[in-house]
Amino acid sequence: MYPIPIATSPHFLLASGQLSRPHIMLAPGAARRHGCNFVCRERIPSHMLARNLSALVFAACMTAVSFAQGKPNHLVGEQSAYLKRAVDQPVDWHPWGPEAFRLARGLHRPILLDVGAVWCPWCALMDRDTYTNPATADYINQHFVAVKVDYDASSRLVAQLQRAQAVLNLPAGLPLTSFITPDGKLFFGAGYLPAERKPDRPAFREVADKALARFADKSALDEQSFPLEVAPQ
Repeated sequence: MYPIPIATSPHFLLASGQLSRPHIMLAPGAARRHGCNFVCRERIPSHMLARNLSALVFAACMTAVSFAQGKPNHLVGEQSAYLKRAVDQPVDWHPWGPEAFRLARGLHRPILLDVGAVWCPWCALMDRDTYTNPATADYINQHFVAVKVDYDASSRLVAQLQRAQAVLNLPAGLPLTSFITPDGKLFFGAGYLPAERKPDRPAFREVADKALARFADKSALDEQSFPLEVAPQ
């Protein structure tokens, strides 16, 4: 079902004195789809007008979200419940593996690694608040190769990541947000990051911008990074 396009704004008609109370006019194309051979004009009460306009706004928002999500990402076919949950997120997630690291080397981008679990409420909140945010997802897709890992399915990798972040004096709980060079060195990280700054939390983009700046500083990168033994080549 398609939203009904409005040919003339009721607010414009009211302001111009062309009508005495709110009504909706259907564009000719919409009129034909709804069984009219002429431009339909239907007077409705103000409370119904507000309800119809609200429905149109909601439909437009849902369409925008749908376009932002686009096609499923590279997690299609993964068996982990945590990874399956992220298949339709607008972030172009990859599973942990050689393909993601080859892509990072080819694009000369750092890897953004998210580690979480289905039982972790903060992981669910970050998925919902940050990784489904269209602006944040677009930023991630432009500057990083995004990789998602299930905490329960990757114990050896998670142990190394948590050790690396602890050594670098970075948060090591869940969700684990790590930034890794294409050759497998963890150089920056965080925990839960909202899309927008909160009183006790920086915004995701603030932290990611710092990670990009550090990635560009090769001398600091060599001094403040931790090589991961389990990084695929």
